[in-house]
Amino acid sequence: MKNIFLALIFCLLLFAKVILAQTNNEVADYDYSLFKEGDLLFQDIDCGPLCDAIEGVTQGHQGFDVSHMGILVKKGDSLWVCEAIDKSVHLTSIPDFMKRTSNQDGDPKVLGARLVDGYSSLAKKAAKEALKYIGTPYDSKFSDGDLALYCSELIYYSFKTANGGKDFFKLEPMTFNSPETGKILEEWKKYFLEMNLTVPEGMLGCNPAAYSKSEKIDIIYDSGDFLSKVKE
Repeated sequence: MKNIFLALIFCLLLFAKVILAQTNNEVADYDYSLFKEGDLLFQDIDCGPLCDAIEGVTQGHQGFDVSHMGILVKKGDSLWVCEAIDKSVHLTSIPDFMKRTSNQDGDPKVLGARLVDGYSSLAKKAAKEALKYIGTPYDSKFSDGDLALYCSELIYYSFKTANGGKDFFKLEPMTFNSPETGKILEEWKKYFLEMNLTVPEGMLGCNPAAYSKSEKIDIIYDSGDFLSKVKE
């Protein structure tokens, strides 16, 4: 599937330190009070030519470029973003997450999502499961079952555990092939060669762009604004 090109691509970009260097972007202050525990945040991160090339064929909800995701968890009386980025799974404040990347208007390039009716209790359970992964190393190899997690893999396992060990979000075969040539992109060959690994073409994985289009979620927040149905 064309969209599965996402899996490693997205979270690899987040592993790069250049991404964290973008946390100083200036964006306006926003009201995040309508977010709830278990909501998901999808982010479009800019990291140069590679991101541009990837996002050209890896669009998420309604064409939104998605390269990262996290889940909102509760710590004390506050909500935080639990995310797998850089070196490990850790907590990031919502304002800092939003300031990581912004559009030309200064709005955060972030979509917020909530599970559809009937899954609210599961979302809260998944958020609590996500907290248990704090400190887990970042999965730079994008390999399932290696005691490390990339961004959407954190979400996948948090919901699976909360769902009694049954898949809630799906795993799909990953591909690193160019949609134009059908051959593995040189960037991926170099990346895995540096780790003395072969490109894991066809292995099962997950990705934030695909999750942003899941029928099990509703988009409630778009680039700085909550949608009207959430405000009612």
